[in-house]
Amino acid sequence: MQLTRIAYIQKFLSHDRDLRVVLINYQPILAYWRERASENFKTNLSQGGKICFEDIPSEGVDLAQETAKKCKFDDVGIDLIRSGGKWYVIEANMKYGRKGLKMRGLDLKEIIRDKLLAGELHYR
Repeated sequence: MQLTRIAYIQKFLSHDRDLRVVLINYQPILAYWRERASENFKTNLSQGGKICFEDIPSEGVDLAQETAKKCKFDDVGIDLIRSGGKWYVIEANMKYGRKGLKMRGLDLKEIIRDKLLAGELHYR
């Protein structure tokens, strides 16, 4: 067994859903709730979570955008939880799932291509 020197410890925040905001070039292109399965505290889609596009709070989307800008994450899926009347950023994913995009009929490659052609993105 190999041990690591790195540990990520997070206070448990009771929740039944989290908000995923996908941003390209610091602009939100999609936001949705990831709702947990009743038998699991995790909202991951691969672990039984479900996507909901209803009642997306603008303050959550705004916090995700502010976070992306401060951290210089220009292509990211940011996960947030609202608990005790306060928003928490719980994770930033550079390799985020595409299921929510597909459910909305969005193609990430097409979005990036369109932004490149519009001069909104620059090839590095």
